[in-house]
Amino acid sequence: MFVLHVGPHKTATTWLQHNFHANARALEAAGWLYPQTGERVRVAHHDLSDNAADILDDGSAKVAEIRRIAEKAKAQGLNLLLSSEGFRNWKPEQIIRLRDVVGQEMRIVYCLRDPASLLYSFWAQQIKTGQKLSFPAFRKQHFKAPMKSRLLNPLVEVARLVKIPDSRLTLLAYDEIRRRDLDIFDVFVTEILGLPALPHVEEGATSNDRLPLELAEFMRLMLIRAGDWRAFFQRQYRPDVPALLE
Repeated sequence: MFVLHVGPHKTATTWLQHNFHANARALEAAGWLYPQTGERVRVAHHDLSDNAADILDDGSAKVAEIRRIAEKAKAQGLNLLLSSEGFRNWKPEQIIRLRDVVGQEMRIVYCLRDPASLLYSFWAQQIKTGQKLSFPAFRKQHFKAPMKSRLLNPLVEVARLVKIPDSRLTLLAYDEIRRRDLDIFDVFVTEILGLPALPHVEEGATSNDRLPLELAEFMRLMLIRAGDWRAFFQRQYRPDVPALLE
């Protein structure tokens, strides 16, 4: 079995990925390979999901790396688990090619979240990364064409995933999981991977906490005044040092 977790953003993906990574040995002992690969983010597979077109090039480094991972899983009789929000941007033919390179039956996992909650959470996260658009302006952009917005209408993405033949699509209800006071990692491990619950990593260092509206707006206004976070801290705390390197 090949499980492809595609996110999307703001559905506890960081929490899931850190726990997958921390439990890699336990997962392998239980029959699941969660490979460590790439340089950008070691706990997830963003390097594999970047540059989706490379999967169609049989001579690309991406295909070679995926084959290496698949061969390791096959040699050890393991199922394969990959996780990256970037896979949700792949076209159906690219995901089909990924499945064929892996050579195992594929199950795609997508997490649904209430669009109203997701819209604010996504905006607040963008403020953390340096975006300066106000929430009303951000919201207006998406409500201009709500059926085309991937935040307001997750079926834009789900419809593409449904088109993948000979694969199984599982939707996790983020808000229902929270309503029942369950941990999404426990749900994923037990319901998707079919394993007993595994230990959790320390939560504080692995989750992108949702900012209160007042704090997010304060950060946005400070960002407008400062220009960008890096330049602001450079001016305030290290004026004697040349501009930070990119």
